[in-house]
Amino acid sequence: MYSRQTPMPNHRPWLGTGLRVVLGAVAIAGGLILYRVFVIVFLGSGLDPNIPSAYRVPPAIHPELAEHTHLFDKRVHKVGEHVYCAVGFGLANIIMVEGSDGIVIVDTGETVEQAEQVLAEIRKVTQKPVAAVVLTHHHADHVLGTSVFVSPEDAVSGRTPIIAHRSLVQSYADENGVIAELQAVRSGHMFGGMVPPSDRKGGNSGIGPYLGRGPSGFVAPNHTFTDRLETTIAGVHMELLYVPSEAQSEIAVYLPDSKTLLSAEVVQDHTFPNLYTIRGARYRDPVQWVASLDRLRELDVDDMVLQHGPAVLSKTEVARVLTLYRDQIQFVHDQTVRFMNKGLTPVELANAVELPPQLAQERPWGREFYGTVKHSVRNIYNGYVGWFAGDPVELDPTPPVEYARRMIAFMGGRAKVLSAANRAFASGDPQFAAELTTFLVRTDTRDEEARHLKAAAFRKLGNAQISANWRNYYLASAVELDAQLPAAGYLAFASQMLGSAMRGLPPGNQIAALPSRLKAEEILDQDLIVAVRYLDTHDEFRLQLRHGVLEVSRKPFKDASLLIEVTQRSMGAVLAGEPAGDEIDSGAIHVTGDANLARRFFGWFEKPFAHKPEVVVR
Repeated sequence: MYSRQTPMPNHRPWLGTGLRVVLGAVAIAGGLILYRVFVIVFLGSGLDPNIPSAYRVPPAIHPELAEHTHLFDKRVHKVGEHVYCAVGFGLANIIMVEGSDGIVIVDTGETVEQAEQVLAEIRKVTQKPVAAVVLTHHHADHVLGTSVFVSPEDAVSGRTPIIAHRSLVQSYADENGVIAELQAVRSGHMFGGMVPPSDRKGGNSGIGPYLGRGPSGFVAPNHTFTDRLETTIAGVHMELLYVPSEAQSEIAVYLPDSKTLLSAEVVQDHTFPNLYTIRGARYRDPVQWVASLDRLRELDVDDMVLQHGPAVLSKTEVARVLTLYRDQIQFVHDQTVRFMNKGLTPVELANAVELPPQLAQERPWGREFYGTVKHSVRNIYNGYVGWFAGDPVELDPTPPVEYARRMIAFMGGRAKVLSAANRAFASGDPQFAAELTTFLVRTDTRDEEARHLKAAAFRKLGNAQISANWRNYYLASAVELDAQLPAAGYLAFASQMLGSAMRGLPPGNQIAALPSRLKAEEILDQDLIVAVRYLDTHDEFRLQLRHGVLEVSRKPFKDASLLIEVTQRSMGAVLAGEPAGDEIDSGAIHVTGDANLARRFFGWFEKPFAHKPEVVVR
């Protein structure tokens, strides 16, 4: 409901906390961080002088991936008479549908900054107020700019509808609360957040520009549905359809009056779809995805507006793309299952299943700019039968570090392994060089020569990729191996994002994040009942601790030893890493009972981002 002339609400109440986290991280790490950031961010060379010359790999990019980048040139596309799609302002598009006396915003971007930029563009078209926001699914790049379009107050009061599938908040909480630390690191790798500018030049994230950073403003939906919702808002007649695909919370928006389909990420972009994301996520069921595509194919559509990249125009082209997309997915699924039944393991499947030329050469839709067949087939295998490939040697394998030690000894010691890795690298086999040096890094993470060689191998592999996901992950991992960016860089960014995420979650989702953070081994003898009451929402929870397990319920808590009264903001602050003692001392958290016991209680949970989860240097 805001125009350029209307003051925006304060959607950054936690910005001071984020700045303290960032400044604290810089102060702790001292001059080393400043030097590394200067080398990478400002010079952008990607060729750290500390790396031996033999292991310096100059930046390069696959020509098709570089050409693909132009799809995301920043501009607002007009589709038909009333639909505007802002492409290139962030990883995901923000769409505006203009109605008779208001506008409907579909998805809100990855940061407050992106949302504000797009709102400024919208105000060049119309001054009509925001009548509603639709969130197509829970992924961060689609929901974190919501507070720019709807204030939390208007959301809570219901004055401005925020419409989504009923599963959106839970899915958002699972990714951004329960596994937040791991997601932050792996997403940083996949989206190239720590890749030097020299390697980012001319590149993209496969379905959009590189993921942006900055304050975010998630606001939970206040109107949800299960399978289908037909509604008219500001004169805009909409049919919202549940279409689980790349997210279980996915919905598409059909505008029957103009025969326009807003397809969410059922069609991700001009690329082979990401049937599995290497950042890690819940199983993406290809059978379900195909069924959702077939549901969209039944609609009478003239134009299809994507949540990534430009629109698909004309009835014929929309029908062709939807059919091609579903055929690609079904082919990979069916052939994977076929070869699974022949006994192939996940690694063997990755080399056995490939798209036929008729599908693979469909440019750009069949090209693997984002998803790849090789990582998709392994996800399908896991979705059907789990991690076990059938050989019982996998049931209780030798731990990786011990296995590496034995293999190094078997091969004649470190010098011989390193020599073999160097020969592999020099002969044009960076994959085997990386595999050999992994043994050395696992036994000694401080082995600089092995780390530099493995990093060089990853840079060679990354430069050759057409998949932005693979490229970014290789190159970000190389940065880690070369120690070009200390862990504090990750932790400061991740803590800032987590703070916004946790403060925006409803109480039930905040409390649900506690059990999986419990340091069980430290409190196996503790037996305690704690009551938690939210002063702003009046939600109440009973937390019973016994034998290292925390049971959460809404049962009566008359038998509780402590009553802890919080707000969404104060509990979100603690979950994001703020000291609980500070919140208690300031009065933001009120304790009835033993305040010292309350402090100890909060201390029994892992503090997020106390240490960076290592996914490469281990």
